Amino acid sequence: MSNENMGRPTVLDEACVNKLLEAFAVGANDTEACAFAGITRPVYYNRRKADEDFVYKIDSMKEKLPLKAKSELAKLLNNGDPSTVKWYLERVRRLEYSTRTELDNTHKFDDNIKITIETD
Repeated sequence: MSNENMGRPTVLDEACVNKLLEAFAVGANDTEACAFAGITRPVYYNRRKADEDFVYKIDSMKEKLPLKAKSELAKLLNNGDPSTVKWYLERVRRLEYSTRTELDNTHKFDDNIKITIETD
């Protein structure tokens, strides 16, 4: 048996690039996309270092899903969907609309207090 056909590919052919693009289109991270394409992360990162067009294609695809989500959110907000409006305001204008209470974990100590920690 030849060693040539064993293991993951060490170069990215067009089929691997298409698999990466497909994975990134649905929100996969680098690790997930590489696994889906059947390549290692070092192969992926080496290609990113060497090929500016590849970086542009990948980064553009990574931005499509968040942009689509923002577009869908805008549609719901523009249509006045009450639950979406409430959700949006609670997250974007937390100080004004959040129902969650955040605790301030800062303490001011009196200058006369001495804290001693004993260790054995």
